[in-house]
Amino acid sequence: MEQQNVDTVNIRMKNGPVAKKKQYHHPDLRQTLLDEAVKLIDDEGLRGFSLRKLAVRAGVSHAAPYRHFENKDEILVILMLEGHKRLRQALLAARELAKGSAVDRCLAMSKAYLTFAQQNPEYLRVMFSREAMAAAAGLADKEETHQEDYDSFGVL
Repeated sequence: MEQQNVDTVNIRMKNGPVAKKKQYHHPDLRQTLLDEAVKLIDDEGLRGFSLRKLAVRAGVSHAAPYRHFENKDEILVILMLEGHKRLRQALLAARELAKGSAVDRCLAMSKAYLTFAQQNPEYLRVMFSREAMAAAAGLADKEETHQEDYDSFGVL
């Protein structure tokens, strides 16, 4: 039997030359994954949140989220920080718009907090969850977890 060099064999498709694999590129997959994560948490809660479900929801492969995030905990921490950042901005805006005494400013911030809670329940679920707080504690050495921008409690 004659030996053949199989490394040089090209496999041809029925309709011509070797088929080229269609490449898929998402313009901002990281942000899409974060946006879809918030929606998934809103729909299924934190217990129903997984990277596999997130990938399906975003319409990408199961491995795609790992190109942007180390794990599920990293996404939770990012969402927790984003929630605190948004809440801080809402509280600061309410305080600036409030006229009058400290009590008036405090009441305005209280209303802003309640409005934020009504409009962003999915962020509140993450911001005050055991899972996100434990994940954040594990990432405490990262710089972004200590920035003033994310300190929604300091405003009060």
